[in-house]
Amino acid sequence: MNMQIAILLVFLLGACSAPPEVSDQDLLGRYVYVAHDAGTPHPPETLTITATEACITKPGNGERPSCGQWSIIRGYGDSVVIPPRGFTIDRRRGRIVLVEDDDLDWMYEKVD
Repeated sequence: MNMQIAILLVFLLGACSAPPEVSDQDLLGRYVYVAHDAGTPHPPETLTITATEACITKPGNGERPSCGQWSIIRGYGDSVVIPPRGFTIDRRRGRIVLVEDDDLDWMYEKVD
């Protein structure tokens, strides 16, 4: 009986462990804007994060990117801040996503 309880505790503790932390290096790459809310059309945007800056490119803006410094805020629910916007870092379907609005399901999903 004690062995069964020990095995159950191991499974429960494993299920409750926090997901691995996303490093600065993990965030580098290209993202595409995803809006799963069909009632809110959104033009496709791309976000590129490099070691030195983050650039958001919006169609219709002459393809001229808006660039700035980025930083990570660590704590409960790590976030990426690209002034004036902030995004919660999450992993979904094995990919890193930067969530802008979880209720509306607006996010940037990493593509490479």
